Amino acid sequence: MKHRLSGVHVLIAEDEALVAMDLTDIVEFDGGCVIGPFATSQECHPAIDASRIDVAILDVRLQDGEVFGLADELRDRGVPIVFHSGHLDPNDIVTRYPTARCCAKPASPDRLVLDVASLVAKADRPL
Repeated sequence: MKHRLSGVHVLIAEDEALVAMDLTDIVEFDGGCVIGPFATSQECHPAIDASRIDVAILDVRLQDGEVFGLADELRDRGVPIVFHSGHLDPNDIVTRYPTARCCAKPASPDRLVLDVASLVAKADRPL
């Protein structure tokens, strides 16, 4: 079986422990390298400066509030984003982040992997 995320570094920001573990398992099972998971936007900032990040999976609401400041920073650095949340308004997301993907919780593992892999491919980052 080919791992679609082999070598891809994925930042995960998710404050629900079980969901964070599930996302970690999904990414790692498909060959990806997880950075995090982090429960707050604030926890992500040192990792952004110190790590290679090919794509990010972000919950909209974290322990320290909405994730949009972090998403802005990632977008400005050219990091593709998958928003994975039960608090999504896809129209707002598409307006603010036209290249992002939106996955309403609970998204299937295959859907998440496909979205992550397609964003990495579009960003011309190695798979």
